[in-house]
Amino acid sequence: MSSGNSSYNSIYLYYVVKNETDRNNREYAFYYYNDHLGSAAYLTDDCGQVTQTLNYLPYGEDWVDIQNNLDPRLGQYTFNGKEKDWESGFHYYGARYYWSEVLTGWLSVDPMMDKYPSISPYAYCVWNPVKLVDPDGQKIRTIDAYSRKQVRRYLKEQFGSSRAFRFNNGYLTINEKKFKRLSEKASNDQKMLLEGLREAIDADATALVSVQSCNSEFSFTWQYSINGEIYDGELSMNLKENSGATATTPLMGTTLYPIAINDKGINQGNSLTTDYYDENGNPLTTTSTASTVFMHEVLDEFLNVGQKGTVSPSSPNREKVFYQNAALRNIGLLERNGADHDY
Repeated sequence: MSSGNSSYNSIYLYYVVKNETDRNNREYAFYYYNDHLGSAAYLTDDCGQVTQTLNYLPYGEDWVDIQNNLDPRLGQYTFNGKEKDWESGFHYYGARYYWSEVLTGWLSVDPMMDKYPSISPYAYCVWNPVKLVDPDGQKIRTIDAYSRKQVRRYLKEQFGSSRAFRFNNGYLTINEKKFKRLSEKASNDQKMLLEGLREAIDADATALVSVQSCNSEFSFTWQYSINGEIYDGELSMNLKENSGATATTPLMGTTLYPIAINDKGINQGNSLTTDYYDENGNPLTTTSTASTVFMHEVLDEFLNVGQKGTVSPSSPNREKVFYQNAALRNIGLLERNGADHDY
């Protein structure tokens, strides 16, 4: 169930509700404590007293709703943190209304239905609401706090700070004001990476990044529909040390491109071939860091190969590692020649 995670990762003040029954006409602030899906798990008042406790069935129908206040409308931002209309029982997601109690689906078709032809346009989160959320009724995403933390670290290594970017319900987005300031003072390589990241963020498909530091086995699970029948899908990746991998095609029935990064293995160092030699004529190698592998998988593989189609297995080796070389140069490492790049 969505609120089964015992670690609540955010606190939001959504609004202040005026309690007309209070003789002093005070205004009370109610604080929302969210679970890993952004759903309200419990609320407190401005004195820290719990006023409402919530648990949900997988598709958002109320399972437990214990209230210690007089007005049940106080806890209206519940499942996924979306506003619930108390007269209709619908949740408003921006693009569409969702009915968790009866339909467990959208009340109108997906405005991006042409990009998901094998999925019902009324399906919520590809019928996988325990692991996925739909922040606005148009997109889906996975939740992985560790991966988000590592991606922020990668951005900081390349740009000195990750503040030009932010995560919105798990999606990497751009803070336009800070992005503009960063671009104005960025080096040529940094500008190249920033422009590439903007393209990747604006792409129709989604780069589904999974970072692990203690395991070389990666598994992606999802559900998809064929002729109205729901099927379970699973993709496994076994990464050798010091590597990342990007699926060359999306997960069946979706526009999700899985990306796996073995963070621990990469940070142990590796040797990549270059076109450089030392003073004795011996060939030099370079080493990648997790941030350069991230840039390579997202920009060289997902963007250039998967989305733009400008790079293929027959492309020159250096074109296959174009963005990774920008990332390597940016942190003072030698470029790789791409001769040892595997597809």
